Amino acid sequence: RVRLIVDVHSPAVLTRYLKLPRIPRRYMAKVVTSELKDTIPFAIDEVDISWQASRNGKGWHVLTFCIPNDVIDRHAQALKAASIRSITAYPKSLALAHAVAERDAVILNLEPNGTDITLVIHGLPRAIYQSRTSLNNGSRQEELQALAAEIERLVQSNQAAEPAETGKMGVVLTGKLKGREILNALV
Repeated sequence: RVRLIVDVHSPAVLTRYLKLPRIPRRYMAKVVTSELKDTIPFAIDEVDISWQASRNGKGWHVLTFCIPNDVIDRHAQALKAASIRSITAYPKSLALAHAVAERDAVILNLEPNGTDITLVIHGLPRAIYQSRTSLNNGSRQEELQALAAEIERLVQSNQAAEPAETGKMGVVLTGKLKGREILNALV
């Protein structure tokens, strides 16, 4: 059986990162909902809330996604019309984190007009950044140096916020550029 991971692309998708104290997992859903209630511009019953938590020594890191029910319904109808049944729908950053199956990684989603940089720590996308540095026009060396500097700033800012959290990370390349275009962009 094949499981398909689908990007739920909508400006209405809200992402929130929460740090919670040590609480039993059985209370997590109530606590997450309570924490989100005052920070989102929707009523709780108008959104689908999904979240993933990873434990650290002090408590929990929780990545939450709030997706309006009508957005989920539109995606479900389109997938049903295409006879696709076995799906998981996530915002792009989480879909990429699941697709690469790396616990700690920097994911570079290379697109013709820029690069999405997702920093994944303990399986959760922690930092999501859109770089307008394009890898297919101008001086490749300058573009790669600019992109490397942006990645370094993102990793350093995360290390400053969570010094013990960031260790060695692999780099995963993905995106709309085709195989040869990716190689040509990076060489």
